[in-house]
Amino acid sequence: MSTSENTPVSGNTLYGYLAAGGVTLNWACWLVVSRSGSKTTLTAYDMAALRYGVSALAALPVVLLLRRNSGLDRLA
Repeated sequence: MSTSENTPVSGNTLYGYLAAGGVTLNWACWLVVSRSGSKTTLTAYDMAALRYGVSALAALPVVLLLRRNSGLDRLA
């Protein structure tokens, strides 16, 4: 009879928890930024630049890693 208390967390499970935490953090930060943007002199263009610019910077390491591992860098 085995118990799950001593079972190590697999890599996929860990990545899933990290992804869930990242999504939750992203949504929470977006709510705070949008609320503060409505109270300041930021324009809609400034808010869009903040939203998509920060998301692009956060996704850049993942995209570069996947590109390197997929072999697509040989096509460029």
